[in-house]
Amino acid sequence: MYGSQLSNMTSLKVRTVYTQWRKAHRQVLSVPYMTNCDLLPLIAYNMPLESILDCKYISFYKFIATSANKFVSYTAKSKIFDYTSTQSKNMAHLMHKYELDIYEIVSLSKYKVKDHSYNKWVCSVNAE
Repeated sequence: MYGSQLSNMTSLKVRTVYTQWRKAHRQVLSVPYMTNCDLLPLIAYNMPLESILDCKYISFYKFIATSANKFVSYTAKSKIFDYTSTQSKNMAHLMHKYELDIYEIVSLSKYKVKDHSYNKWVCSVNAE
């Protein structure tokens, strides 16, 4: 998903990509069309596409926020507070979704973010 960090994660177009992905996933796995979308990642021993892209975005933000290039780092940190930027909207969405603050996002390792994302998803599936 090259360039996925540039998309607004809450837009309808991104939701359409998730839907199309699940349809294709059902075909590849040869499971019935009516298979619940929450079962697909469990059948494939994988994370849902949404969680994968969330982790990629968090990793991307962490990379630019901690960049050795002071201009890149400053821009990343200042755009968090610009309500019109895609970065700000995406980070607000992710912080709310995963109940993390910006300092936790920057300090957590890539693997801890992935585990946290997966555990949140499993808890939401179990709650249903």
